[in-house]
Amino acid sequence: MNLYDTSKDKTYKIKRITGGRQFKSKLESMGILVNTTVTRINSEVRGGPVVIKVGNSQYALGRGMASRIQVEKINNG
Repeated sequence: MNLYDTSKDKTYKIKRITGGRQFKSKLESMGILVNTTVTRINSEVRGGPVVIKVGNSQYALGRGMASRIQVEKINNG
């Protein structure tokens, strides 16, 4: 599944990032890398940004960005 289709308060492991070098570099500068654990912290409002927590930081990613990040749910309920 992609990050855009995830659920609030669930934790995911990033499995794959599709996109060009600039896109991957931008995510890397935020600490969003393959095998990184992220938690979605906003509600599932369609059309709005996906707010995630990475370490001690929070980031808002637009639909286009979030859709190119493939994740796997970590068993946390």
